[in-house]
Amino acid sequence: IGEPLRGGGALRATAADVLSYLEAATGTGPATLSAAWQQALQPQRPSPNGHAGLLLFVETWNGRTLYSKDGQTAGFSSQVLFTTEPPAMVVLLANTNEIAGTGGLRRLGLSILAGLP
Repeated sequence: IGEPLRGGGALRATAADVLSYLEAATGTGPATLSAAWQQALQPQRPSPNGHAGLLLFVETWNGRTLYSKDGQTAGFSSQVLFTTEPPAMVVLLANTNEIAGTGGLRRLGLSILAGLP
């Protein structure tokens, strides 16, 4: 990715920010961001299993709509997965970026999410 687009999908946030983000996304927090979330979920381009919205991917998983965002930087990786029906969230943070390239964090997150009600 060229330098001007490098941060196009970047999400820089504290743990508290991520929790607020997920509460707004799942409808379990204040409704003040609902219009922004509706825009963020609109299809921007197709992806292998669904579509890319703004900042996240949307796909069908186990009969539910799954929203996901992953990331990595020098020595660290992350995975955020959530559903809205019913509301369920998983956030994984790792102090290595080697697992991200193998899909390991995503597989772990989906396994955890599958065990939630």
